[in-house]
Amino acid sequence: MRSTALARELGVKEPAVARLESGDHEPSLATLARLSRRLGINLHVDVAPGSVVLRSA
Repeated sequence: MRSTALARELGVKEPAVARLESGDHEPSLATLARLSRRLGINLHVDVAPGSVVLRSA
């Protein structure tokens, strides 16, 4: 899916998608929750001292 189509699907502007795709931006938990809801996917976040692990179910 192209950034433009993904931005439209997520209800955000294309630069926001580009920042997420580049990996240079760390999204908030609220942003991740909104993305998972709009994409219809489960997202599990494990937080431990010294690391953050993101995995999709």
